[in-house]
Amino acid sequence: MIPHILKQIWNKRRANAWILIELVLVTFFMWSVIDPVYVIVSNKAIEPGYSVDNVMLLQVGEYSSTHNKYREEQNTDSAHRVSFLRIYEMVRHYQDVDAAVVTMNASYPFSESMSANSLKHDSARVSVLLMEFYEDGDFFNVFNIKEEGSGIPPTHRDLPAARNIYLTENVVRALPRGNEQNREVHFGDTTRMYHCCGVVSNYIFRSGEQPTPTAFIPKEKFGVKDFPYSAQICLRIRDGVSKQLFAERLKQELAPQLSIGNLYFLNLTDFHTIRKHSEFSSGITNTLRLQTGLAIFFLICTFLGVAGTFWLRSDARKGEIGLRMSLGASRGQILKEFLAEGWLLTTVSWLVGIFFVLQRVFYTGFAEQSQMQHLGNEDLLQNQFIPHFLIVSFVAYFLMLLITLVGTWIPASRAAKIKPAEALHDE
Repeated sequence: MIPHILKQIWNKRRANAWILIELVLVTFFMWSVIDPVYVIVSNKAIEPGYSVDNVMLLQVGEYSSTHNKYREEQNTDSAHRVSFLRIYEMVRHYQDVDAAVVTMNASYPFSESMSANSLKHDSARVSVLLMEFYEDGDFFNVFNIKEEGSGIPPTHRDLPAARNIYLTENVVRALPRGNEQNREVHFGDTTRMYHCCGVVSNYIFRSGEQPTPTAFIPKEKFGVKDFPYSAQICLRIRDGVSKQLFAERLKQELAPQLSIGNLYFLNLTDFHTIRKHSEFSSGITNTLRLQTGLAIFFLICTFLGVAGTFWLRSDARKGEIGLRMSLGASRGQILKEFLAEGWLLTTVSWLVGIFFVLQRVFYTGFAEQSQMQHLGNEDLLQNQFIPHFLIVSFVAYFLMLLITLVGTWIPASRAAKIKPAEALHDE
């Protein structure tokens, strides 16, 4: 059958040449449309290294000088610290609160701000995201962050000779090999040593991003000027407790008691709401919608164009179909040959188109390539050249083949149902 199909394609080479050019262009542009969607979807599918289920953010406000509850004698940094920590103690011991922690400088997932520094060990230097929290809290249990390899949250260790620090796995991998724990590191702007107490799973700071090298630092105390604006209370409620009912009860029962000094309960926000807001404000939501919309629109246009081309091609060969059926060919044999022709034309066009795509990728790179090698995420398939290229290429091939076969099968099937005499009469 293959020799016969090749002969048929060659006999109609002029018409088929235009089809090949069309399919090569479709391959090139389809690959370019699928690539960014693949990267975004792959990034969103990465395990973030934590869980925000049942986690909420409580923020504390400060009365203005014109408020009737404002007290001038309470307007000192030390008074703010005392008031804030009293609020924190009341919240952490409130019913149905499983764990709580005070985070500093927006050190929580999906935050709109971030703090980073350069971590050093011997001659190695790694840029890391800083997650700072009050050591009296339980940051790892609040966000369900597990110690690498153990599957349980790390516990704080008393090491008075050095500050404690916890590093993500991709930070440790970038440092000189050795004992991952019990090593000492310091930041580039200071010589004060930190003791690595544990290695935790890789951490994704914001949705749509890849794991960021991160250092978690439990701090013994904070500067008094951090309260209340740079401090937040993150809390996890007990499993099985409704977040909505918990929030309503806390606002009714506890919130009035959280007015201490010049500080007061400001709001309580579910972390799923924070994530949605972060994805929208950072452009992740709009980018995904735009790229997905463009991909769908392109696929529809491609389907109409390619399917229409093969439809006309098959419809124009009614006479040939009638003649072959009059000579004893079955309807199934004709359909198989027409589908095989479509498959062969699509495959050849795809191979040529992928060659041109490969040239483009060598010069411009993949979509969203800014998060690749320098973050230590080489293990991710979307960051590896060959798997990335092959996955997107075969997705494009599958979609092109599906469009071509549908555009060939429908008209060929209809033409094969016509009686031979009727088809020959039209010819």
